[in-house]
Amino acid sequence: MKEWIKLKSIPRIAFAHTYSAEDGFKNHIPIRKDFIEISYCRYGKCYTIKNGKKFVSVDGSVGGEINKTEIDASYEGPFEAHSVGMVVDYDYNEIAINSNICFSLIGDKSEKLMRIIDELIFLHHFHPEREHKIVSLIFDAVDILNARFIDEWQQEEEVSGEVSYVNKAKTYIKSRISQKISINDIAKYLHVSSSYICVVFKKITGETIVEYINKYRLYLIKNYVASQNMTLKEACALVGIKDPAYASRLFKKTENQSIREFKRTGWINPAKEAKK
Repeated sequence: MKEWIKLKSIPRIAFAHTYSAEDGFKNHIPIRKDFIEISYCRYGKCYTIKNGKKFVSVDGSVGGEINKTEIDASYEGPFEAHSVGMVVDYDYNEIAINSNICFSLIGDKSEKLMRIIDELIFLHHFHPEREHKIVSLIFDAVDILNARFIDEWQQEEEVSGEVSYVNKAKTYIKSRISQKISINDIAKYLHVSSSYICVVFKKITGETIVEYINKYRLYLIKNYVASQNMTLKEACALVGIKDPAYASRLFKKTENQSIREFKRTGWINPAKEAKK
């Protein structure tokens, strides 16, 4: 599956809350750099105006915004909304997404995204230390949104069963990255043979499952070390690597530099810059 929204850094929650009113609400939202918001109406109706176009969200619909220009949002009458704002460096496919977009979901996907939004709100306020779980949920939310864009913009392009298996395998890996992950576990989760998922994964992605797991773990380590000043040992503990020496060798082989050299380069996480 193509990624219409591709996250390039570890997401950070800027806000996560539930808000309501009995007499409506109006807000002018400026341009937000490296920012994505996902929300849903528990009840009520929301109007969002961008570039003269009016988008409507109603009871039970899940929406989101990528803000490249200013927008005006308003609720009429009594309403309750649940919203999560995320600061993250990302790319998006401009063919599928306008430079300023509202998007919405209904049905099974919306119900799943609602649960993710409410869990993120709960974790942000009561368990912020569970950062790995928060990041995993955000990736799940983005996967749902990417699937939505596939539905809308590629209706004529059939997503094969093989691609579906690969997407599910990736989701499984991301949700369990802090644990030991075996190919047999992935195959059992998908109800297919180990040899089948290995062949299909390589065919669709061009890399083996082990290569993908290592790449994703190194991606997380790189961001943890750079943006949160963690030690390699601390970062390894969050991504399921028990031996920091192994991670160090893998990092050097992949990045062509050691962790120490990487930290000395003064690399700045774009998501942190967006906070300034």
